[in-house]
Amino acid sequence: SPEDDYWRLDKNINIPVGSVCCLLDNLIAENYINTLIYYASNLSASHTKNINERFLHMLKATDASNITDSTLINYRSELTRDTEWYLGTIRGFLRKWHNLGYKGISGDVIDLLDGWTIKGNIKGDVIKRLDPVKGPLSDIELQAFNEGAVQAYEKNAITITEMAIGLAISNTGRRPIQISHLRLKDVLNGSNTKGE
Repeated sequence: SPEDDYWRLDKNINIPVGSVCCLLDNLIAENYINTLIYYASNLSASHTKNINERFLHMLKATDASNITDSTLINYRSELTRDTEWYLGTIRGFLRKWHNLGYKGISGDVIDLLDGWTIKGNIKGDVIKRLDPVKGPLSDIELQAFNEGAVQAYEKNAITITEMAIGLAISNTGRRPIQISHLRLKDVLNGSNTKGE
């Protein structure tokens, strides 16, 4: 329901829309919700969550209760090279808000945003640098994890289901959400044949 403080968009994603709305003027909050409904209905839950997080960050950083040129200029001055992409996410959202015809985003705001060159999110940096904390596991770490999972199962510290999930993630490189979307026919014992 649009009036709820939290929106549950799928089994893994809850969005605290109320934390944004309580910072906005009433009309702006209503049209923020109307635009966010478009995203929740037509785009991914994670993208909708990201928009809400970025918008909340902007409001807290600027103490704004509506969206003006000054709000955006002040917010941009708060961002670094690593966080400038936050504004890119907000720009797309504000354009859609304006294009949907909801009040609260003036043409001047859109003109300002369109005049800016905003750098995107740096992707794959921790992988390229082989970051020891956030990057991929080394071969030794991966082997230690797999052996540890088997040993934990043998000692009855984890169930066979937990071991299977851990090894599936470790051996396929899938994210947990991707593992949860697997179907039985995706995991066959033996060789797969086309058309199954």
